[in-house]
Amino acid sequence: MKNKFKTAIVLFAVLTGMLLADCAMAQKKGVRVKVGADFVSSYIWRGSYNANASIQPTLGMTAGDFSLTAWGSADFTGDYKEADLTAAYTLGGLTLSLTDYYWTPSSERYTEKYFRFGADSPHMIEVGGAYCFGERFPLTLAWNTMLFGADRDDEGRQNYSTYAEISYPFAVKSVDMIAAVGFTPWATENMYGTSGFAVCNVTVGATKAIRFSDSFSLPIFTRLIWNPAKDDVNFVGGFSIMLD
Repeated sequence: MKNKFKTAIVLFAVLTGMLLADCAMAQKKGVRVKVGADFVSSYIWRGSYNANASIQPTLGMTAGDFSLTAWGSADFTGDYKEADLTAAYTLGGLTLSLTDYYWTPSSERYTEKYFRFGADSPHMIEVGGAYCFGERFPLTLAWNTMLFGADRDDEGRQNYSTYAEISYPFAVKSVDMIAAVGFTPWATENMYGTSGFAVCNVTVGATKAIRFSDSFSLPIFTRLIWNPAKDDVNFVGGFSIMLD
């Protein structure tokens, strides 16, 4: 397990190094930094309920085709916290990503200590790919697989939990809409709660941005989220504060 985490750290370091190198090559394009936060009535991730009302800060840097993003979530009761790091590369409509997830463990098998990379590490490393067909037909297909970390079955074997999603954004007058369907192709009992192929996320969302200046806007959003695999539904509302 330690070797696997070392490999993930190396991969993340390589992507980071490529980003820094691309920064030098992309001086004419400039380096963009994004700072912001979402405030949500509840935290729903890929169809599953994670926490009560939460604040979700974002810090991102983009240079050329590379990006680094830090994203977190903490509920207002102090019972849940999450801190994720993502390195991504975009080539045309294809985006490849490597994400390190860290959140409050749901099992006593894993420690809460951040700098622990053994068998009891709370980290999860995920590789993802997403392809968008373009502005004329902005359908996006995404595939995400947990390679190693705190994603194991009851016998300690790696689950390789996978989540795939089809999404399509559109607009109704001045409101930005999105429809998405997500599913697990195989069993993910300890991650998404499915025992095989199952639809775990059906989402319809709407966002209306109130812009105060060229650099500051206040998007207000709602999401109606069904999870057929868990026979559950959540209706989430919130707003975003974003500076870039």
